[in-house]
Amino acid sequence: GSTDAFAAKYDRQGNMVWMTTFATTRGDLGYGFSLDALANGYFLTWTDSSGGSQLVLQKFNPAGVLQWNRLVRVNSDSSARGSLVADAAGNTWFTSQFTGLADFAGKKLQSLGAGDAFVARYDASGDLQWVVQAGGPGAEEGRGVAVDGFGGTYLTGRFSSSMVFGALNLTSSGQGDIFLTRLNEPPVLEINHSGSSVVISWPSAATSLKLQTAGVVQPNDQWQDVVGAPVVIGARYVVTNSFSGSNGFYRLHRR
Repeated sequence: GSTDAFAAKYDRQGNMVWMTTFATTRGDLGYGFSLDALANGYFLTWTDSSGGSQLVLQKFNPAGVLQWNRLVRVNSDSSARGSLVADAAGNTWFTSQFTGLADFAGKKLQSLGAGDAFVARYDASGDLQWVVQAGGPGAEEGRGVAVDGFGGTYLTGRFSSSMVFGALNLTSSGQGDIFLTRLNEPPVLEINHSGSSVVISWPSAATSLKLQTAGVVQPNDQWQDVVGAPVVIGARYVVTNSFSGSNGFYRLHRR
């Protein structure tokens, strides 16, 4: 077509290991590529498909073999941009722009004006976890996305006129302004007593935190790492411990 997208891997000596192309008979653009801790690659492309443009999220194994792809109808034009980031566990976040009715795996959004910004989160299996919209009467666009190890998602982009983002209302000072926002508060532990067990959970996006426990909390107390890897259930890490009947304290601590 008029343009094609590609992703390529090179070794440390500069030799190409593999390359993949995303190519249709129309126009295609690469928006971002990111790796998880196992060197799986995640590729975000824009394609000018018939019936309205789409974003395509693809996962490749370390050898460059396609594992899955997910399509999102966005109806944006080739002047729009986007960004992608993956965490160590293979969760992905991406941002761009959509116009009219967008379809995120059955989750549908309607733009408020000429075009709205969004950020979406998918898990390592390619399932949509959530999508957040930022819009107004003008044109809004997501240009960059990043995540920290505490479950925080950061989004930047541009907007014109005015924009509503959750409880935030912004008005541009000129023809267009830049915005930067943090979407999530730091993760909070959920602790539940179930029979003879204590079930502790926290968001799986908090990849830089580990669970620790202590019998008493004092200035000189030594917290101990909880033995055993947490189990991922949905979008949460879950640890189940036996209930001893005595006091116990838990916290999330930086790795």
